[in-house]
Amino acid sequence: LRPLAVHCGTPCTHMSKLGKGDIDDMKWEKNLVKFSIAVLSFQEAQKLLGSNENPVTSALHSRKEWKEVFGEPKSPKPPWRYVRCDGCQVGVHSPAAEDSEAPMQKAQDWMANYPLPLMGQRCRNPFAVQGCSHQHQHVRGTVKTVTGPWVSVAKASAAYTDVQGELM
Repeated sequence: LRPLAVHCGTPCTHMSKLGKGDIDDMKWEKNLVKFSIAVLSFQEAQKLLGSNENPVTSALHSRKEWKEVFGEPKSPKPPWRYVRCDGCQVGVHSPAAEDSEAPMQKAQDWMANYPLPLMGQRCRNPFAVQGCSHQHQHVRGTVKTVTGPWVSVAKASAAYTDVQGELM
């Protein structure tokens, strides 16, 4: 198996501020971090493309094993590079029935061994003549959706949008 490009969306449930903040006692999540490192390292060794995304609030980028291979957002290890993206700029909206178009800022750090300049869309500092002025829905709690069931806002915000797919 030699895919030309691989994206790892390493689970952040327990590594984010909304979770425990770390995964040292979560064996399966530690294994997923190791797996992501192995897959992305393989891609780079084969001169193939690899990328990863995690929320800015995630502890992933400060984990020792991650930093040894990829560095951190402020000091990446070449050829790896990071870019920050605000969800409200790439179609991340509230799943709430009463306000399903409310943008959610949910900042994410995207890392890749290839340039991702278009993914670097920032809400208050966009690639535009003027900054955005909308209000953000907070990524917290649970809400009733248009289709009826209650969902975790954090979990719903984890799905990638069509815009993110196009920018990748």
